[in-house]
Amino acid sequence: MLHESHFDSATAKPEIILTEKENKICDLLKKVCIYIKEKTPNQPQIELRIAGGWVRDKLLGKECHDIDIAVDKLTGFEFANYVNEYLKKNGQMTQTIAKIAQNPEKSKHLETSKTHIYEQEIDFANLRSEEYNENSRIPSKIDFGTPLEDARRRDITINSLFYNIISEKVEDYTKMGIHDLWNKTIRTPISPNITFRDDPLRVLRVIRFASRFNFKLDKNIKESLADQEIKTDFKLKISKERIGDEIYKIIANNTGQVIAIELIVSNGWYFSVFEPPAELNSNILDGIKPEISTNLSKNMAEFISNSKEALGIEFQASELVALYIACYIFPYFSQQIERNGKKLSAISAIGRESLKFANQDIEKCEILHLHYKKLEKILDDTDSSANVPSRVHIGLLIREIGPLWKLVNVFNAVVKMTESKINVKEALEVYKRFDKIVMGYDLEKAYEFKYLVNGKEISQLLKIRPGPEIKSYLEKVMAWQLEFTNATKKECTEYVLSLQNE
Repeated sequence: MLHESHFDSATAKPEIILTEKENKICDLLKKVCIYIKEKTPNQPQIELRIAGGWVRDKLLGKECHDIDIAVDKLTGFEFANYVNEYLKKNGQMTQTIAKIAQNPEKSKHLETSKTHIYEQEIDFANLRSEEYNENSRIPSKIDFGTPLEDARRRDITINSLFYNIISEKVEDYTKMGIHDLWNKTIRTPISPNITFRDDPLRVLRVIRFASRFNFKLDKNIKESLADQEIKTDFKLKISKERIGDEIYKIIANNTGQVIAIELIVSNGWYFSVFEPPAELNSNILDGIKPEISTNLSKNMAEFISNSKEALGIEFQASELVALYIACYIFPYFSQQIERNGKKLSAISAIGRESLKFANQDIEKCEILHLHYKKLEKILDDTDSSANVPSRVHIGLLIREIGPLWKLVNVFNAVVKMTESKINVKEALEVYKRFDKIVMGYDLEKAYEFKYLVNGKEISQLLKIRPGPEIKSYLEKVMAWQLEFTNATKKECTEYVLSLQNE
């Protein structure tokens, strides 16, 4: 809810409470505006407004370290230079100004200027209006705009609020931003059909903010999400990198991953966002159930929230990203495609081609999908037999998986929770069972074990050339080491020599 000290619901008069540093920044900027007026007395008074997310977050009582300032009558670069001019005149240190060029593929439709004031990074840009044509999400025309035009071009109403530095008032030119913030609603400043047709990436931005703040989507947005023309525009206008970037922001957020995938699936956008490779025909796609990603994500969130207390696990951000990516694209898990005579998993194709994720993220996801079934089989076999899997078997598996074996264990437990409909307590026990086997054999770091006899030494002992054959011998050496835990190098050398007779 809105921070009580920042919003009077009875009179609907929002108030921004500035920090000491924010006060200093605003005071300086006011003085610069006065300086400009004195220097150019025939020009209208400059007005400055802090725009967008900072205003929203301040009203929500949240910290925000991104300050974007909208300037009227000047470009951001011109105003930033006036700031330096004023500082120099008053014996203060000037700051470097970085001019950030337009980069539409990164959603930078307008040149901005970045500088620092009192060690706070500030972005300056002029108020603007935009016009689009039907073939691109990049504005065909950008002009200086009024505050209303600038507010109406933004993605959602809660991001269209201004804080006027001169008047020290919050401004809501759409007449909906404050209401929507108070009522936890995501709404577009103009018709969502127009907003989404102009820039279809806003579909994902709407979902990202709804999931981040746990706000509901306005009914008009839901109706627009069902419009096939918007889905077509999304496919034609939006680069895969931009789609992947928005999904990554959703997943990397501390909360909201479950709400986001629920919104994507329930509004019929799963196959538009996680676009399948062309090799998967419609018959195959008919058998893919997107709701699995929602159920898996819900269970993942529940498992993670209980894991710290129950297991002492604290996940790193990169680990959470890998787990949720794996959940999101799990519906494609069993699908493979063939290219150039080689088999390729559909999840690899989607991660690399439909989302353009970094290789390191996709490789982690591939490891989770590739190996969790092996853990599942080990635990199933252990259930049905008094025999515990051998140390060699477990050690080689841990070496095959590598440092991510604990993450694979988590993923296996959550898949079991989803497919077998067990509760989180039972899923935690699944995790503990495999963990106990590994720890019992002292194999937690098995992937770091060194060979007692290395490849070069094997080559010399057996008088064979380096190559694939050496690898097979090394595998035998490691299996032998895992079985004979206290063996010496001499004993291992004798074992290698004995392999000549096989």
